[in-house]
Amino acid sequence: MDDSTKVLQANAAFYKAFSSKDLTLMESVWLHSDSVKCIHPGWHLIVGWQDVSETWKTIFDSGGLFHAEALDEEAYVIGDVAWVICTENLTHKMRDEIVTGAAQTTNIYERVGGVWLLTHHHASPAPSQAIREDLLQ
Repeated sequence: MDDSTKVLQANAAFYKAFSSKDLTLMESVWLHSDSVKCIHPGWHLIVGWQDVSETWKTIFDSGGLFHAEALDEEAYVIGDVAWVICTENLTHKMRDEIVTGAAQTTNIYERVGGVWLLTHHHASPAPSQAIREDLLQ
């Protein structure tokens, strides 16, 4: 199996942890280091595994229906560093309403001991299709 496939499998494990709100699984896909970083849509930069882990706990504990999936994934590998560019589709319950949205995402992985671990997650809100069409005119 080539490295790109392994990185995409690591990315799939990240989204499985995300969708299942499984903090133990989320902990297993991240490098536990002070150098890791995370930017959730609309949040400030979070630095270090301890603080990044707390953000996932907060998100998971917020309750309600939740689903996250990665679409249009593209993996790039250079040595022991890789990144995945994708669109993140998100579905959650806000008050009594089901809300969907999308984020443009970059996930950066580092190969440590033969395992691809997440070192940086950056998700920015994606414009709606209507906004994108307006920009093209």
